[in-house]
This record gives sequence, structure tokens and C-alpha cells, in this order.
Amino acid sequence: MRNALTHLSWEAERQIEHINRPAAEVDELALEFEESFRVAVGMVSEGLLPASLGKLLAPMDDLLSEMARSLGDEWSIDALRQSSVWADLRTLATEALCHLAERDRTGGE
Repeated sequence: MRNALTHLSWEAERQIEHINRPAAEVDELALEFEESFRVAVGMVSEGLLPASLGKLLAPMDDLLSEMARSLGDEWSIDALRQSSVWADLRTLATEALCHLAERDRTGGE
């Protein structure tokens, strides 16, 4: 989860650099998050992660789901740079990373 959040929190140019590999696409950022999100939801429901983290992750999942259903072109390099939705995802990912760092610092309390 931490890697997926880190990649989503990066500025657009760093995200582009990350996905600028053979066979990589913008949607890989979303796919990486989705895989981790499903595991995190299970861990929250089992009490292994705090519910407060789930509350930070759920809006990110909602935004990515909306983007997947959208007729717009949110999955392009230009959108990654200019879209307010991608900017919102970066903000949410940064908040979730800060939450995880605080949890680590306080020993998971």
C-alpha cells in the first residue's frame, strides 16, 4: 500500500518518469493502488489497520472508479499533468502517507 500511495502522491513529472517504461501506461498507477486497496480493506475489517486509514483510502478508490467509468481521457500523460482529479489523488495519497507515517512513529496507536 505504501508504494502505491507513494507513486500516487508524486508530482506528475515523477509519475510519468515512473511509468515511462516499456509496456507501462498511466493506468498502472491506478492498478497498483487497486491491488493494495483490496488488501488494505481486508486488513481494516480485521482490525490490522485503523479504520481512519480506510476512510482516507475510500475516496481515492471512488475517484479512480469514476475515472474508469468516465468518457473523458483521464488516462493520458496530459491528463496526469493537468487534470484536477489527478491533483486530488496526489493530495489524498499524501494525506494517507502522512497518516501511515504518524502511525509508524507512534507505534500503531
